[in-house]
Amino acid sequence: APVAGARVRASSRAPGRPGGRRPGFPFMPSGLEATSGAEGTWRIANVPPGTASISVEAEGFVDATRGDLSVAAGAETRADVSLDPGRVISGTVKDAGGAPVEGARVMARSSGAVPQASMRFRSGTTDAAGSFRLAGLPAGDFIVTVNAQGHAARTLPSVAAGTESLEIRLLPAVRMTGKVVDFEGNPVPGARVTAASEGSDGVSVAVAGRLCPRS
Repeated sequence: APVAGARVRASSRAPGRPGGRRPGFPFMPSGLEATSGAEGTWRIANVPPGTASISVEAEGFVDATRGDLSVAAGAETRADVSLDPGRVISGTVKDAGGAPVEGARVMARSSGAVPQASMRFRSGTTDAAGSFRLAGLPAGDFIVTVNAQGHAARTLPSVAAGTESLEIRLLPAVRMTGKVVDFEGNPVPGARVTAASEGSDGVSVAVAGRLCPRS
């Protein structure tokens, strides 16, 4: 069936492009995009001659690409694309007490088993009931991360596309303080300090690239 409202973008590999670009280097001049109509048709004009590729995104479908399309001056190149229905990851985000968390940002990205060409990432925001729905996912496992103000970030390392009624609990965020000194005990201003959770092993604190385990 035709897919209306799909976003189609074209990029080109036009050899010898002026402006200092290397031959064969991909670029996307402005205006090389279109939206499919009620019959699923689209048209992009002014594509430079050479080799082009297109990417297609549509709500509820897996992203698709077509490459190595030959574009000749004065001719029109036809490129039909078939979109596969996407899978969904949905659920709710709650705090430690079981209350819904509104406004949490939920993102799913490929765990490595999903071809990168089929999906970059999907993200969404929870509603007043803490519910979220990420659609248009290809088959495979995804890393799901959740961030919400006042709560510690949560990462689920392997969630299968098609998982619904997923419940994610967030713990309250805690504050860490400390002091950075040099080998002689003098304060070090401007040091960048980052912390990462190690699960049951505690937290790792990195200071200026040096890893210092903390319990």
